[in-house]
Amino acid sequence: MKEVFEQIPEKMATCTVSRAEKLKGWFVMIEGTVRADYADNKLWGDGWGWLVVCVPNPAKTTSTDYRTDCQPCHVPARNADWVCRADTRR
Repeated sequence: MKEVFEQIPEKMATCTVSRAEKLKGWFVMIEGTVRADYADNKLWGDGWGWLVVCVPNPAKTTSTDYRTDCQPCHVPARNADWVCRADTRR
């Protein structure tokens, strides 16, 4: 699970910086095979369950299809089991 924050840009003397301000939601990945009763669920595939959950309703996902909502950011990390890592030295 990864927290997603709204970014607030701020002009400084020599550049513009951004800081995390307000929690917007979470990116969630659940590793595992799809059970037969979820076989037609478009949020399961490639060995993972993929979700985007937003504040203020964390009980409901806003993603509808992992191929269009999630994979565009995760395709570069497919060789690392689809997990994007901030620290690639690990």
